[in-house]
Amino acid sequence: MSACKSESAWLAVGALTMLGALIYLQASRSYRSTSTRSADSSAALERSPPTREGVAAAHLSSIVVLLALCSYSAMFVASRLYAHAQVTAIRYLEWAITTPLLLVELARLTGRASRERRRDPRWLSTVIALDVAMIALGAVAVYASDVRSKVAAFVASTACMLAIFYFLFGPGLFGPSERRSTDSRYDRAVLFTTCVWALYPVVWLLGDHGLGYVSIPCETLGYVVLDSLAKPAFAVIFANVE
Repeated sequence: MSACKSESAWLAVGALTMLGALIYLQASRSYRSTSTRSADSSAALERSPPTREGVAAAHLSSIVVLLALCSYSAMFVASRLYAHAQVTAIRYLEWAITTPLLLVELARLTGRASRERRRDPRWLSTVIALDVAMIALGAVAVYASDVRSKVAAFVASTACMLAIFYFLFGPGLFGPSERRSTDSRYDRAVLFTTCVWALYPVVWLLGDHGLGYVSIPCETLGYVVLDSLAKPAFAVIFANVE
């Protein structure tokens, strides 16, 4: 019972984190919108306006955080009323929805989606397909009944994640001269995303569905920290446009 309560506590922390981030994002954008309208024309001319894709990424980031808030609220209720299996099912369902949106947000952040689409129309759809496969195989690894199937699904899911990283960094999609001209903001956002996402398999491997080295509450804490970095922290640092 104490383990259940601890899991519920960390899920509540996750929900409050998402709620606080969502309030901050909306308040900061409202403040900037008001200050921009009240600024004099000379100051407005000095400030470069946000791009259309940057604004779209900013709104998308709020949607992602809102979905995460709904997910953590549902997981909290499930942890109090049902079993850990229901919490896991909600978590994977949320990841199946929000991780493709995060990739779209990342691609639109600096117009990367439109640039790569001109070179390869299937670039974004390929990345999203790999992401969906990654989440689906991760769910298979959770619910697989035998160790061999669990290991195979986990390895395949991790391979999909590495393929996503390859496409995000894009060494085969554009040449060195174009690489130098790529927006450094995108590079920083990709590096941040890959560092955070790469830790998810580590938490999974150490947790209840993997080797079982850490308890369910500790595993939950790990996912709360990573989700907070991948969604609200990413939105505040990279997608909260000026």
